[in-house]
Amino acid sequence: MEETKPEQKKILSGICYCLLAVILLAFVYQEEERRRIAEEEYRAAMAQLQEELQEGRETIALLNQSYTEARMFEKEQRKDPAFQEETVNTTALPVNAIGDSVMLGAVPVLRETFPNGYFDAEVNRSYFPLLNILSSRLEAGALQEPIVIGIGTNGPLPLWAAQQAVEMCGERQVFWITTNNNYQFYNTDTILSLADTYDNVTIIDWDTASAGHGEYFGGDGIHLTAEGKQAYTDLIRNALTERLFSLIPEEEKGILLIGDDRLQQAAVYLQDMEDVCVYAEEELSADSILAFLKDLREKDILPVHVYCLCPDDEELIRILRESIPDLSLIENTDDLERTVDGIHLSASGAEELAERIRREVSE
Repeated sequence: MEETKPEQKKILSGICYCLLAVILLAFVYQEEERRRIAEEEYRAAMAQLQEELQEGRETIALLNQSYTEARMFEKEQRKDPAFQEETVNTTALPVNAIGDSVMLGAVPVLRETFPNGYFDAEVNRSYFPLLNILSSRLEAGALQEPIVIGIGTNGPLPLWAAQQAVEMCGERQVFWITTNNNYQFYNTDTILSLADTYDNVTIIDWDTASAGHGEYFGGDGIHLTAEGKQAYTDLIRNALTERLFSLIPEEEKGILLIGDDRLQQAAVYLQDMEDVCVYAEEELSADSILAFLKDLREKDILPVHVYCLCPDDEELIRILRESIPDLSLIENTDDLERTVDGIHLSASGAEELAERIRREVSE
């Protein structure tokens, strides 16, 4: 067999080296291409993440605005006398009114205003008949509330008698009307003292409300004109409304979610929830969270339920618990699907977190 000449060996070696170089270059190119594609995909994923986080921040701003506006509207609404009267349904109340001739003159207007009421008023009535009427209605099981008393015009009103009348009413709401003839019988202090002694007594201060309104009275300055009867009735209605509405507790409502940027991602899947506000930052700070809570407290709109998407920060949780004793933690979120950075949530992970939050707050 003919030996390969040295020149041929050199050529073959060169060819082999070239092939190896081509293969190596192809491998390097492929690796670089894979790296380039991976970097592009990472940058695209991070850009998408930033868009999702921005959308989450915008959603949170809308949720907080909606929550604040709704709660502030409710606060203002509760101050509206018309809303209070509608809530109490004042004119449908079974008012039990017992009084003297001042009330007697207003009974037609009172009866028209309170068609379900009971009215017992007589000329020259003192505290003696008041106690008897209360006793008889109690025995008959007919003493309903609210109870309106207009006694004190016709002679002194002993404190013991006024207190006995209130105590006979038990826990029912009692409204006692002041008199405006204190130059004859000064019973104002006795009547006013009842509200200081009994939680269920409200004073209807006709003496103050009618001061300077000569058009309310006839020639004796005590009994009522048509205008006075209406003012007298309106004062009673307003007093009943204000007091009874104040006894209706304000509905405890609202949910506050506290969390990091994972909560920002999940927020877009929570935007249909009502009565929800959110505090979410990439780096949670106790000071900033407490400032947010302080603002809600000062507006008197702090939600009744507060949930924290639990960060691995025991000191932060301790501080929050000092301010929110009933703080609830949303835990066990490590299994949620992550994006390419291994930190943030994928779209499906964010949606799953939102579902877990819904389940947590509904329990």
